[in-house]
Amino acid sequence: MRKRSRKLISVLLTLSFLVAMLVPMVGPAGAATTNLVTSTPTYTPNAGAQNLGQLWLYENSDQARSVFLNGQPYDITVTILTNGVEFPTGTAPAVGRENLYMNPLSTIAPGINGIIQADIACLSGTTKTYTFRVTPSVATGTRSGVQLLFPVNISGATSGPIEVEVSAPDSGITGGKFVVGNIAGTGTNAVVLDTATIQVGATNAACGLFRIEEAVVDSLAVGDQIRIDLPADMTWNAATTVTAVGLTVAVGAPATSASGYSRLPITVTANPAGGSRGLITITPRIDVGDDCVKGDVTLSISGSSSNVTSANVVVGSVAEFGVSVSALGDPKTIVAGSIDAEIQGFYIEEGVAGSILGGRTVLIELPSYVRWWNSDPTITTEKGNGTLTVSAAGATSDEQRHIKKYTAGASTVASKFKFERCRVYIDADAPEGDVKATFSGTGGVTGEIVLAKVVKPVTATGGNNKVIIGSANQSVSDIVITEGLKGASAGNPTVVTNATRAAVTTAANNNGWIVLDAPSGVAFAEKPTVEVTEGNIRLEKEGTQLQNNDNQFAIRVSSSSTTPSKIKVSNIKLTLDRTVPEGDLKLGIMGTALDRVTYRNAVNTNDTAVEKVTVATVATPAPADEKATAVFTIGQSKFTLNGTEMTMDVAPYIKNDRTYLPIRFVAQAAGVADSNIMWNEADQSVVLIKGDRVVKLTIGSTTMLINGVSFTMDVAPEIVDPGRTMLPVRWVAQALGCNVDWDEATQTVTVK
Repeated sequence: MRKRSRKLISVLLTLSFLVAMLVPMVGPAGAATTNLVTSTPTYTPNAGAQNLGQLWLYENSDQARSVFLNGQPYDITVTILTNGVEFPTGTAPAVGRENLYMNPLSTIAPGINGIIQADIACLSGTTKTYTFRVTPSVATGTRSGVQLLFPVNISGATSGPIEVEVSAPDSGITGGKFVVGNIAGTGTNAVVLDTATIQVGATNAACGLFRIEEAVVDSLAVGDQIRIDLPADMTWNAATTVTAVGLTVAVGAPATSASGYSRLPITVTANPAGGSRGLITITPRIDVGDDCVKGDVTLSISGSSSNVTSANVVVGSVAEFGVSVSALGDPKTIVAGSIDAEIQGFYIEEGVAGSILGGRTVLIELPSYVRWWNSDPTITTEKGNGTLTVSAAGATSDEQRHIKKYTAGASTVASKFKFERCRVYIDADAPEGDVKATFSGTGGVTGEIVLAKVVKPVTATGGNNKVIIGSANQSVSDIVITEGLKGASAGNPTVVTNATRAAVTTAANNNGWIVLDAPSGVAFAEKPTVEVTEGNIRLEKEGTQLQNNDNQFAIRVSSSSTTPSKIKVSNIKLTLDRTVPEGDLKLGIMGTALDRVTYRNAVNTNDTAVEKVTVATVATPAPADEKATAVFTIGQSKFTLNGTEMTMDVAPYIKNDRTYLPIRFVAQAAGVADSNIMWNEADQSVVLIKGDRVVKLTIGSTTMLINGVSFTMDVAPEIVDPGRTMLPVRWVAQALGCNVDWDEATQTVTVK
């Protein structure tokens, strides 16, 4: 029994589903009409009988038979939502009046439109709403549409849009709220069409253009007077013109108002009913007094009745003869040593027409360390009819490329020029701070404005280790080089190769080097250690070298950073000759990675430092005959000279109970200058000169000559790997007048 019941239920459900599928659908899923409001006319609050804009509901060509199906009824309800707007009482929607409110859409030809007038029937209607049933009957119709008409009576409406609502439940007809008209208040509107700048003391000056419009048709009545007052110290010139459209006006002679202002009276003499809104266009011509205050020209509009809406409008401004310059915005940041950088743009603006003298020059000069790039700034004339033309495209008027020269064309309307995309290149040693452009020339443009701020590509920190002149292999402080912004150090930079007033020439894809440059008389004893401690700049592996007679240490940049980076240079050892002055010892930071501007020859040797960093303090050297103090440790290459730790390339050793040291360091310990150490390859001898003493020793010989007198040593000088001349320190030191102390416990030798 239960199985039969379940089977019966299943059969009934299936039949229900099939019956549901056979019932005609109102419209295919997703179908919708296209709705179009033909116009939104404006009316007064008591406009009476009017025809609002039409609303069309229709299928597009690509929607044929998608909404209105033949023989299917559609109930469409239309409601007026705006108070004070109703369907006429005597002809409100009703049976037999359908054609007053809904018709087949006229833009779809009969026979194609699936709807005819007989298909539209009124179900109900009032002065605010109606419901019509539409049943398409044209079997040959390919698409359908209706147009809704709105004959209404307007009485006591408030200003704002006139809205209607359309509803067609359970159909593809798109419902919603639609604006088919507007209610506007009475009165006038004042509209400024153009403005102008006029000069203090000018006569018959053209000052803008403005219009007085009726807010709605027939806002103005015959006899209404419009009164337009000028500011103080201005009077209407008889050349002022007034043009009316849609009504007729009479322009009275300018007079003085009770408040003492010059007034232009305009009286409406005719305004035909209906038609379009009236327009009154005024082209002012004004005489400006010598004491007129600079600023806006504000006209005060009033009327003899409430039909004229009071208003204040600005039609121009009063200015004095002259030219102003101003920046477009805040100064831009530019980097010393960079090329094709952008500085802030600027305005050149005339106070009145002709302030910039036609045919004369305008010069724009940059500081000595900033130079114009190849491309010229772009110039836009924002107002007026003056011109500024660059004298020669891409060129400057000076060889150093500091000055751009323009020729002015005279204006008859005050002009304003906007300069943008101003590009420059900056010397590597440019000082940090403001970059000012100076304006001059015979055209009358003067002034000075800040357009950029220079920053260094990198900064560096060091220290003040003590070093002495005439000594080799002296350790100085580590250096940390910090980029001021990402990408400050270029991997494959484009660099300037030449520059003239005509153009700047460049070379692309150069190697990017950061170079530490030692001062004259200072050399790197060996290559320092380099590492990136912060950021993602990439340095070429094994890409360091000593160059320029070891006066420079170069670091190859493989690729630029995307975040500001830090580079640490450590284990820096320097050799100083006796020409180095006392005081701070600074290394310059330079190279093509940082300086893309400085050029000296075809190989592009950049030699201008973008930064200098102190790495040591040079002490005053002792006189040549004064003893130094040096401490050596057996088996160690490090020693101290006057308290400064230094490094030898061969460690001291003991042989036959005598301590041997490299010749150079024996001499330094004894206070002998490098220039007074002389090696003779022919006889394998070395001569040391200190003061009035000349000491000569020969490799393999125990004979030592002091000022030509022979002395016999118990050991002989020798040469050891890697080809270093080793001398017995005690014999040599004593020969040069030094004392030698031996400390057995620490295995150290002290030479004083």
